[in-house]
Amino acid sequence: MKNLTSRFKFWLAVAATVLAGLAMAIDPAGAVQTSGPVTAARTSANWSGYAATGGTYTGVGSTWVVPQVSKSNYGADAAWVGIGGISGQDIIQAGTQGMIGRTGNIDYQAWIELLPRSAQPIPLSVNAGDSITVAITRQSGNIWNVSVKNNTSGQNYQTAVNYNSSLSSAEWIQEMPSSGRSFIPLDNFGTVQFTNGWAIQNGNQVTISQSGAKMINMINQAKQVLASTSSLATDGTDFSVTRSNVAAVSSVPNVTGYSGRGWGRTGSNGQTSTASPVPAISPVPSISVNVGGGWQIVIPNLNSWRRQVGYFSGRDILNNLI
Repeated sequence: MKNLTSRFKFWLAVAATVLAGLAMAIDPAGAVQTSGPVTAARTSANWSGYAATGGTYTGVGSTWVVPQVSKSNYGADAAWVGIGGISGQDIIQAGTQGMIGRTGNIDYQAWIELLPRSAQPIPLSVNAGDSITVAITRQSGNIWNVSVKNNTSGQNYQTAVNYNSSLSSAEWIQEMPSSGRSFIPLDNFGTVQFTNGWAIQNGNQVTISQSGAKMINMINQAKQVLASTSSLATDGTDFSVTRSNVAAVSSVPNVTGYSGRGWGRTGSNGQTSTASPVPAISPVPSISVNVGGGWQIVIPNLNSWRRQVGYFSGRDILNNLI
């Protein structure tokens, strides 16, 4: 009985540690914090910008100028608009990225992503200083039109995709991308100006302001601001995101999978694109840890956690999720 009690206490400690780790590692991984007055800015570990909820969203769009990133350190940033991703496991999004390789080379790219599938580059040349307009609109049923236009070069890319969206939110975001189980350090992108932001909310086209979108600021684990979001301009469509001088590291856990491109973007509940669709538990009802003698510790409801299905031990939970 003494041995069983010791094992029970050990696994109880494991469960407490896991739950504490999940509170730190999953929810902040893009999660928009909802505590505090509704007028206060939300915080995220990898998003800055605006997100609207409380309606049905069938369109979103904006224009921004691709920032010139600093060449000094390995890092990345991504600007995008999307539908879904705040409360569900789905998000359809399109945007641009800048990435500084470990050798100092800089790559700019335009992409489309339909979670949980990995982001796909599109045949549209993008360079720093280019003005980009992205629009995502539902045509009928699950058919969406995605348009990415380089206003500087005149190039335009359009495609129709089939995607089952929750239609639960609209976003205008500057992001710190992820790779594997951690975030790529946020590069020094300076300031990104979003203009002409709009959404189709409950069948009506509205500005960001009219949608009731809330501001999001990106913070690190020390609660220091990595990228701050400005208030909306008087027209309700324009805002900017500015990188602070706080260093960003890649140690923030991202526990949700691996990107087939070597890096990916993470949704509001921490869900990450994967190289190919993987079995998902949606939602995870519980994790039971057998401590012997008929005793089990159950860790319930891990929200939108996604991982490849397979055996995992208590040690695997501690080592890989926290």
